[in-house]
Amino acid sequence: MKTPTLITILPFLSHLSLIIPPTTALPNCPLAGPESPPPQNLSSHPTWQRALSNLTTILHYLDLRNTLLGQANTSYSLQIFSTNPGSPILWERHGTSPNLLPDTPGVKAVGPDTVYRIGSVSKVFAVLAFLVSVSDIYWTWPITSFIPELAVYAGHSSSTTPDFDAVRSTSWDEITIGALASQVSGLGRDYGVLGELTQTPDLPAFSTLGLETLGAADVPPCGAWPLCTRAEFFAGLGKMYPSYAPWETPTYSNIAYQLLAYALENVTGRTFEEVLQEGVVKPLGLTRTYYRDAPVQLGVVPGNLSDSYWGVGLGDASPGGNMYSSPNDLSTLGRAILSSALLRPAQTRRWLSPVEFTSDFAASVGAPWGIRRIQLDAVRQPYRTLSVFTKAGSFRSYTAFLSLLKDFNLGFTILTAGDPSVSNFQIADILGESVIPAYQSVARDEADKLYSGTYISDDGLVVINTSPAKLGLGVISRLSNGTNMVEMGLRLAGSSDTQLSWKARPEVRLYYTQLESKTADGGKRQSWKAVFEDTAGSAGGQHMFSSSCGSWVGVTGVTYGSLPLDEFIFNFDGQGRVIAPKPKALVARASYSVVNVDGGSSTAAPDATTVVQQHTNTATETVKVTQVASTVTDNVTSTIVKTTATPAPAPAPTTTLQSSSALTKPSASTSAPSSSTVPSSSSTSSSSSAPPSSSQPPSSSATATPVVNTSVLTVTVTESAGPTDWYDNGMWHTSYRVKTFGNAEVATATSSGLASR
Repeated sequence: MKTPTLITILPFLSHLSLIIPPTTALPNCPLAGPESPPPQNLSSHPTWQRALSNLTTILHYLDLRNTLLGQANTSYSLQIFSTNPGSPILWERHGTSPNLLPDTPGVKAVGPDTVYRIGSVSKVFAVLAFLVSVSDIYWTWPITSFIPELAVYAGHSSSTTPDFDAVRSTSWDEITIGALASQVSGLGRDYGVLGELTQTPDLPAFSTLGLETLGAADVPPCGAWPLCTRAEFFAGLGKMYPSYAPWETPTYSNIAYQLLAYALENVTGRTFEEVLQEGVVKPLGLTRTYYRDAPVQLGVVPGNLSDSYWGVGLGDASPGGNMYSSPNDLSTLGRAILSSALLRPAQTRRWLSPVEFTSDFAASVGAPWGIRRIQLDAVRQPYRTLSVFTKAGSFRSYTAFLSLLKDFNLGFTILTAGDPSVSNFQIADILGESVIPAYQSVARDEADKLYSGTYISDDGLVVINTSPAKLGLGVISRLSNGTNMVEMGLRLAGSSDTQLSWKARPEVRLYYTQLESKTADGGKRQSWKAVFEDTAGSAGGQHMFSSSCGSWVGVTGVTYGSLPLDEFIFNFDGQGRVIAPKPKALVARASYSVVNVDGGSSTAAPDATTVVQQHTNTATETVKVTQVASTVTDNVTSTIVKTTATPAPAPAPTTTLQSSSALTKPSASTSAPSSSTVPSSSSTSSSSSAPPSSSQPPSSSATATPVVNTSVLTVTVTESAGPTDWYDNGMWHTSYRVKTFGNAEVATATSSGLASR
């Protein structure tokens, strides 16, 4: 079966114009996920380096002003990590509190291997340990199948028992392993350990708080002091009211993770700590990560040991929040998750997915993730969002934060020790606002260098570029068998064979699918999906049910011979470059004009055919284009740079087109012509990669043999600050601050002195 493949042939003499929609245009509706592949040289890119320098300056300023991170008794460690090529740690900063006790049993200065308490970030370790050792095959099984103390409730729930008291009894048979991990079990937050007032020291008499005096039987016998045995825990759990029915709404629960650990022990026949060590800690080489009893000499201890809670344990509740780790180890954990080091990629994708929504429009929960949906360009592109998977934790004097930006293959780690009022979320805001825009800029810049250009296949031509105001790659022009597929694709995607309205603004944006395969020569194939859309009109804001963004519904919605219309495949060689083999034929371009450079009213479409001066000699020359639109202004010039291919013997005249052997995609050093310069016959080599042909004109004895001329049409436009309407093969477009549009390819053939197309 033939695969639709894009191959480069024409030099990109100048950057394509930046197409920025007017304020009345609809925003693009992208497919969720990354716009383009991750940049290969992120850490060395000037934009990225500048962002990190600014980030360091901001944090240094906060330190000096004794704000946020600068409290005198707070130590901290921050890291930005990545699975992209280059160093795994892209940036880090460590600050040691000047108020650490001189005789502290811990470290005197914090660094990448300093151990902190991480609180509820422990839950990430717990879920990963479960997935590594058991996978998610039991995710939908009821918890009553795995815990003997709860097995007595099997078949006893609100949906199976007529007299079930749903207000005071828990539907244990409806709580699954996945519900426990994803915070939708409906269980209470804690039993005894946290939040239980009778277990909370330093409180005044309960009567002064407006509370009645409890009888001895009503006071939990255990919790934080002393810790509960397993039997005491289940006895107390049986007295607790449910918060909600299972799967009704997210309600945070540490109890759920204690039950998750009990279930894991039942399935594996090992203790939770053994499963954690053998499945996660040892394989990842986490030498500064501890389930309990971390060596104090490796950690940072704000204040004294008792006040900091360094040595306080949670007993069987430990899976939900007892662990210790270092910045390096947490970053290693994050990189292992992003790269699927311990899980199959499909399982990682299932894990890094939302399970339930919260009341915050931009927030959802996973297992155990708190997921934020961030608008990357709320004004121009409100539908471009980034899902960030986070887990925050706190333990008395310690806070921790792990964040995964899976679309970017990035993450960051935040650890603090000292003042509990220090907000790891505020620190995360500072990190995110610094690095996310910088990453986008670098990714777009690399995508522009790698993919932008003019491509041709056996039956068509495609022009691709990027724009700061647009998403993914833009298909500026696409011809297939002489048909404008930008417009036709939109018509076919809408299941219509009718012409688009003259007001239509067809666009095609390409988005990286992350689907790649290796080729026999050491290269690869890379898949992208196109979204065909009409961005004319204005966004009407949020509606109750209707939406102007539903691109996911149309993916692979139109096929031809089982091949998807929206599939774009790039081929790469072994050095990571887009392959540019010679095409078999060139495709004639029907028309090309630039109109209304300085704004003004729309004009009628130019003639369907652009006529060039006839030429029969073999020298490379520059000739004027005639019959361009009458409204072309004085600051627009059009030239054709002509080369002549060697004629092939033929028994009769023919107009078959052959390509010049020198046509390739430009290197990074290819320079753009001046926007105010009209190429002359003496400088045509600078505006075309096709060199003058050395072919000789046909002799008088070969008058029946055609001379095939291949030409490149270059349209040069001086810079203009006003809006520009331009016409291309039956479509009107508007752009701003046009410098040069680029290349358009025109082929002509001459036989017996007559020009033909």
